[in-house]
Amino acid sequence: MDTRFTKILKLMVVSGLFTTFLFSQTMWDNGSMDFNYGNFVPSSSWGVNGSIIPDGVGEGAGGFMATSNDSSTLVAMGYQTTMVDSSLIGDLFLVTVRDSGLINTRSYTINPIANLATALLWLPHVSGDFLMEVISGNISTDSLMNMNIRIATTGTITVSQISETDLGVSFQGVLFDPTTFETFVIANGAVALENSLPTPDYIAGGVNFDFNGSSFDGSGNFNPLLDDAGSGGVTTYDGDTLNYSLLSFHSQGPDDFDIFGLTVRTLEPLTSGTVNIAAPGTVSTYPQAQAFYLQNGSLADLYLLLQNPSMETLGSLSTTDIYGAISGQVTFTRSTFNWDGTFSGQLVAMGPIPVIIPLTNGEFNLTLQPYVGVTDETVVAPNTFTLGANYPNPFNPSTRIPFNLPEGGKIRLEIFDLAGRSVETLLNGVVSAGQHSVNWQPTAIASGVYLVRLTQGTQTSSRKLMFLK
Repeated sequence: MDTRFTKILKLMVVSGLFTTFLFSQTMWDNGSMDFNYGNFVPSSSWGVNGSIIPDGVGEGAGGFMATSNDSSTLVAMGYQTTMVDSSLIGDLFLVTVRDSGLINTRSYTINPIANLATALLWLPHVSGDFLMEVISGNISTDSLMNMNIRIATTGTITVSQISETDLGVSFQGVLFDPTTFETFVIANGAVALENSLPTPDYIAGGVNFDFNGSSFDGSGNFNPLLDDAGSGGVTTYDGDTLNYSLLSFHSQGPDDFDIFGLTVRTLEPLTSGTVNIAAPGTVSTYPQAQAFYLQNGSLADLYLLLQNPSMETLGSLSTTDIYGAISGQVTFTRSTFNWDGTFSGQLVAMGPIPVIIPLTNGEFNLTLQPYVGVTDETVVAPNTFTLGANYPNPFNPSTRIPFNLPEGGKIRLEIFDLAGRSVETLLNGVVSAGQHSVNWQPTAIASGVYLVRLTQGTQTSSRKLMFLK
């Protein structure tokens, strides 16, 4: 039961958090957060890499810079989740800084009595519902008052790098749990955030198709924790392959889901076209598509597919009622804010009796929607010379480096260390106009910060990359 002291502390934190989120914001939507805690066991490290998005499960990191008339606020957050008895449980960590001026490269002392808005907060074992509230920015007072909380009583937060595109923060301190009176030592805290992704993620919309005479409808906000149906899409890199994946589900009960997944795999970014569906396990000329449908899946199955919406995940699911597409076509158009298309094909039961069932009248319509915690994606027109942000960053073992060329010609894409020494040349030759990307998988180099430089004629653009072994 909460003591009077605990309730007062929670009320202070509630007020501080609400004030923090009520600003105009510049977002960082991708990055990482790592630190050591507890008894300083070397392997006891809590780390996240990913994007803060409302449909995000698994792990993620993100943040924003907010300004008002008389102050600036910096917020970085990281989370990771796990399944416990078919329920999603998460740990959430917040780093917040409030300054009466601009937040630049300097250190800030943690003093919850003098300034609650400069703080380290650890919220352990929160429910999936509350985690989604924080990530999406829709926090209720009741949720905050009922949460378990650990707040730093001493420590420092150092802003080491901050700009329109990058944010670096380090932190350390001693956290106090007012309910159990335990203390937790936080050390080696590091935040690295980047404000753009190479391609947009799509979080809402609808997927419809006819399957064996029955219509499947997964339309709605793509969030399994808040609704019983949802559809959404995400863009990921897998080695040299760029994957446009969408997932849709419909709940038949608390632990009973029908789930449909569709992925278009390419070697270069696509905006429109018709792609053939490849049978499971076949190697085909790219681009290619893959599709699957499963019935009576558990919440744990949905959790795994949300982390990796691909055919490779099917072998790890609890349900055996799975159908994989062996042929068909996907036709789509993809723009800055929309991803639409149609599809059809032949599904075969992945079991002892290979029953073939037609998949017809397939249609999907996904829309990128604004939400707290993620900036609108910066999409660069093909007529501009631009070196895009690599993804992921920091990275291990590889990262994708996108760039745009207004006209074809000889270019040079090269990696340097911070001393200016050339590490590796990724491209040195003639490249056509348009959007391109290169995968870099370094070998025999140390962890650290490196520079990638793109040169075409008199034009040069550089970016920082962080390699972590």
